[in-house]
Amino acid sequence: MIPSQSPAKPEIIILYDGLCGLCQRGMNFFRSEKTDHATWQFNSIQSQEALAMLDDWGLTIDDIHRVMHVINVQEQRVYIAEDAVAHCLQFCRFPWNILGKGMTLSWLKPVTARGYAWIAARRHRFLPPL
Repeated sequence: MIPSQSPAKPEIIILYDGLCGLCQRGMNFFRSEKTDHATWQFNSIQSQEALAMLDDWGLTIDDIHRVMHVINVQEQRVYIAEDAVAHCLQFCRFPWNILGKGMTLSWLKPVTARGYAWIAARRHRFLPPL
């Protein structure tokens, strides 16, 4: 008899808006472009799994409905908004990993923050849900 293997614990947990077409496509992009050295878990903010972990990470429902959140379990850190996107991109294949690193540069921060805020506020207008 082969012992059953439990699924690997996630190293990266992404909380995204499951009713947003742009967000859904973004998660599909991360699934296809991520490298294999990290185990990712994708949780729609509408799911019970996402709601169950809010207290553990000091998040509120309002927080997760406003912007994307990425939890790096190993670092015990929550990345928010443009920092969340940049963190995910850093685990993706070239050239996306370079873009992710570039987004963290202090002199680009005002641009990435404004760009993310503009898109996040209008995200439901871009693409229909899948």
